[in-house]
Amino acid sequence: MEQDRDSDEEEDVPAFLRPTAQTARRTEAVRADMLEERQRDESVSKGASIIDQSQFRNTKVGEGYLHNSVVRQPQVRDVEHQKLVDKTPAAVIQRQQKKRQREVFCL
Repeated sequence: MEQDRDSDEEEDVPAFLRPTAQTARRTEAVRADMLEERQRDESVSKGASIIDQSQFRNTKVGEGYLHNSVVRQPQVRDVEHQKLVDKTPAAVIQRQQKKRQREVFCL
């Protein structure tokens, strides 16, 4: 019965659209490749990668991967001797008050 159905369907299709032996072989080869890829993808875990991705995670300042469009800022070599300035609004107001007190005291 299935062969009768296939032959009936082939008769309904114009001759130039009917698959040839060559296209059938190509189709089977593509299907086999797709099946092989699926099986290979299923065997590899989701988090796996071909390359070591840790090389792209910068954990130290000034070291590690650097994209060619990225420009690193100059680094401060001697952090201990640098003065850190608190730029929060509360700290700015406090500095201004201290400055005013010094100005009043000096006058």
